[in-house]
Amino acid sequence: MKNKILELLKKEEESVCNYINLTSSFNYINSDILRLKNSITNNVYLTEHNCNIDDLDELYKTINDLCKKLFDSNFSSIKAENIEIAKEAVCTSLLKKKDKILYITFENESNLLNENSNKRLSEYQIIRYNACFDNYQIDYEKLKTKVLNVNPKLVIVEDYPYPRKIEYDEIKEITSMINAYLLVDMSSISGLVATKIYQNPCKYADVVITNTNGSLRCGSAVITLSRDDEMIKQIDKYLDENVGYQINLNTIISVLLSLDENTKPNFVSYQKQTIKNAKMLCDVFRMENVKVISNGTDNQNVLIDTKKSFNITGKEASIVLKDIGIVCNKNLIPNDLTTPYITSGLLISTLSATTRGFKEKDFLELGKIICKCLKNSEDVIIKEELKKQVKLLCTFNSIYEEE
Repeated sequence: MKNKILELLKKEEESVCNYINLTSSFNYINSDILRLKNSITNNVYLTEHNCNIDDLDELYKTINDLCKKLFDSNFSSIKAENIEIAKEAVCTSLLKKKDKILYITFENESNLLNENSNKRLSEYQIIRYNACFDNYQIDYEKLKTKVLNVNPKLVIVEDYPYPRKIEYDEIKEITSMINAYLLVDMSSISGLVATKIYQNPCKYADVVITNTNGSLRCGSAVITLSRDDEMIKQIDKYLDENVGYQINLNTIISVLLSLDENTKPNFVSYQKQTIKNAKMLCDVFRMENVKVISNGTDNQNVLIDTKKSFNITGKEASIVLKDIGIVCNKNLIPNDLTTPYITSGLLISTLSATTRGFKEKDFLELGKIICKCLKNSEDVIIKEELKKQVKLLCTFNSIYEEE
């Protein structure tokens, strides 16, 4: 059994090197930090009862100082194991049973609060609202009308997979009219916020949460941010009282070191490059008559209509691209007539490929490869040739090349 598992891991490592991963939540972390993450400290959970670090408060203070520097947030917590647990902790700290939550979505299944996966959230009245319409742009006037009509106690906004900028100041102005709390999940664009490229939701929201493994290039964890110290203390208390909700010591230290790396100038250059690469992809798709949702992007995400452009579903497109060495997420598009498991669209993120060193010229070639593959999805000979081109791109842009 052990040998079989090791063999599977070896194959997975090889595939990671030979595939171009364009999924939105995937990224590569620094190799030194990666080794630390796999150290013996993996067995130690970061609670005062299980951790032998003498000065745990100093560790928390260092994290808080880094978060303050990156996100201009007064207080932070990094105890939640995943984003759903973080949401649960926030809701429990702010709300009472049966309180209304208005959950703003962008027509993607992963944006929907799933009562089956998180039963505690079913204690609240959850109203979902699609903030985007035909042009896939937020209509803030319609959002205002919805908020006033529902009169929720909490409004939740996620950025994924929205490719345009969100005006958090406008949303805060709306929620302030009814004294509702505002919770923002900025997982998709937290790197752009940290580098001051994007508007910072921490200035407006009561609580902000973010995964650390995508845009921030850290190990997998969740950061919770607030201007209110008491709010963070309540969230921490809830996580401490629920065994199994906390992350372990190696993760917290790997995230801490990654955040420190993110304070340096090269991280700003990296974030700017992710946008340049995404805009190049949009240009290629337009030249190839591919429908780009919202007609472009302001971040690292590009959403295309595969049904209208190639007459195949998002699921079919993702399978065909994986055959030649490109991994993408299938994704719902506005007014999608399919299911979340089929979809009519494809979401492409430039995060991890940019980490590998891809520049505009590489994404120019990559965009052409994607289009040619999807236009000839049943041509085995063409796909085999494209597979060689993808492998060549991987060779020229090795993982951890800069190190």
